[in-house]
Amino acid sequence: MRFERRFDDRTVARASHVAIAHADQITATGQTRGLFDTEADAVSFRHDLIATLALGMVTHTGASTPVATLDATTLPHWLASVRQVRAAEAAALALQQRLAAVSDAVARCEGPRADCTSPVANPALARAAHAARAAGASDTMNLDAIAAPYGAAVTFVIEPELAPAAVPATLEGAVAAAWESGLLTLARDADAATLTAHALGAPRALLNLMMLREGKAVDPALASHVARLWRTALEIEAAEPSGGVLALTGLAEGIAAAGLAFASDEGRAWAGRAIKALGPNAGAHLALTDETTDPFIADGKLAPAALEALATLGLDADAAHLHALGARTLEGSAMLNPRALAAHGFTPVELERVEASLATATTLTNCFTPAVLGEGFARDVLGAEESASGEAVLAGLGLGPDALADETRAILGAGTLATLPGLSRDQAAVFTSPDERAHLAMMQALSGRAL
Repeated sequence: MRFERRFDDRTVARASHVAIAHADQITATGQTRGLFDTEADAVSFRHDLIATLALGMVTHTGASTPVATLDATTLPHWLASVRQVRAAEAAALALQQRLAAVSDAVARCEGPRADCTSPVANPALARAAHAARAAGASDTMNLDAIAAPYGAAVTFVIEPELAPAAVPATLEGAVAAAWESGLLTLARDADAATLTAHALGAPRALLNLMMLREGKAVDPALASHVARLWRTALEIEAAEPSGGVLALTGLAEGIAAAGLAFASDEGRAWAGRAIKALGPNAGAHLALTDETTDPFIADGKLAPAALEALATLGLDADAAHLHALGARTLEGSAMLNPRALAAHGFTPVELERVEASLATATTLTNCFTPAVLGEGFARDVLGAEESASGEAVLAGLGLGPDALADETRAILGAGTLATLPGLSRDQAAVFTSPDERAHLAMMQALSGRAL
């Protein structure tokens, strides 16, 4: 088997130790099996494996236990178990917040340490400990929270762990279940689901289409080289022909960056060309990951795909950022600026907590919950119950529904680029995040090309 280098040495030089170790192990196994024609081919193979990992073109995961294949009988039971586990996780989070309030009651106390840590001498602590016990905390948990410094992490392990599965996209409710759980891989039919389930337990390489482009389209020369490289690597790891799975990520981002709508014929055509660009080296187990994350907004910022799409369509990025994400600060707010909040008793401590939560917040109410402000402050200063919602806290500050909506738009933005003023219908469609119907249409359009 022959391989030639495509990437320069500078790329390899900045690779992580993990990437280098992966490439070393795969290459050594391939050499042991006599897969390379010459030593130079093995060196080039290793070199480009490292480079593709370092550049973010590929994310590699090793083999795992094969996942289940669901059918019409097992899908409802599987989804019910997912909901049960997630309900337990939500309860654990609520308990964690209650125990944090116990630590908060101690931290806010002014007086001797012995009095501050005594529920008898510290009424705020007594109330917080009682609420924690009502949420399921044992006396030992309460004592640990009293002794811990404020803000110390409290974690709970929920059993059993959620297990991924494969399911035919044609099965009723499958797409909705995939969208809700984020754990299902959709396949075109029952046979493909069985193959996909087996493949998901095998070594896996995620090819990022955004990183395989030249201009606005996937570069066939680059894509086919990377696909052949990692198809070979996966076969070496799986110790069988066509072993492992090449999965594609960055599809929605690539389509948007080209100024196209995911749910359009043009978007599906872009995807078809992208898969074709991978060439015959992609192998039989080529899969589309079920991406449910927003391709336009991530971690309180416009994602690279959004910025590219704006540039492609000739739109102002600064105006788009302000519209979608808002100012992300209390400064300049009509009713929630620092001076207005100080009049309600907010100190720099609470203001700092709110400002910190604004960076990645999706709703303004989540930034004003007792858990963020401190349950002691919310109760003793604002007169809010420990279980009060952020909406109730803001209502106590004088914000009715209309004022809350105005402040949310100003501080956190609209949360989408699709409503940016001045967009045409086609432009708005580019910035509409794919829903389950759009994903199903994409699966159907590509059913002859990918699992």
